[in-house]
Amino acid sequence: MIFISTERDIVEFGVNESVFYATKTSRDAYYILVGANDQKKQENALRYIVENKRLSNLARVDYVGDVAIEKDQYNVNLNDGVIKVSVGSVAG
Repeated sequence: MIFISTERDIVEFGVNESVFYATKTSRDAYYILVGANDQKKQENALRYIVENKRLSNLARVDYVGDVAIEKDQYNVNLNDGVIKVSVGSVAG
């Protein structure tokens, strides 16, 4: 999972059972999940996400099958607003 800042929210992105999800997360939950347990760490965590993990627009989510990977993965292009979700092969 990763966290991205949008105009007003903190959003958690991840893949669960080959399904990509994006869920708004409260600041308090974000601080707990990243281990920011005091005021200074919280300020630094919020500054970091706003300065380095800001998504100004979400253009699309591309799902791509990839038999070369075993574990599902995703890549967020912050500049283009495109998320590529690569779904791996399922052993049968």
